[in-house]
Amino acid sequence: MGKILLILGDTPFQSERVTHVINISKAALQTGHNVSIFLFMDGVYNMLQTQRGDIFKVSSVTDELASLAKMGARIMCCKLCSEIRGLGGSMKPDFVEDTGVGELNEEYADSDAVLSFIGGS
Repeated sequence: MGKILLILGDTPFQSERVTHVINISKAALQTGHNVSIFLFMDGVYNMLQTQRGDIFKVSSVTDELASLAKMGARIMCCKLCSEIRGLGGSMKPDFVEDTGVGELNEEYADSDAVLSFIGGS
């Protein structure tokens, strides 16, 4: 099967782009594709373990990402994006890899499809 890279730059609970990344990733994994998710710019907030989706009776994005990681997805975050936003240490779950644009470049070159969910309206 193929490999898909999804680049996520939106914060949790901000737009449907986060939900699209989760749903596309689940569907791709269930059909045998390899999936990588790169949390970029404000997208690094999706890894915060302090999120509370239960208020609206939904899972937190962190829980959804953990589930995708258990299914075999590679979850990466831009280390620089995290550091300049004050995220690090225990704020980053173990299943999220600190990487940079060099690794993003490698993932991009190695992927059959790349979908970017960054900004816009």
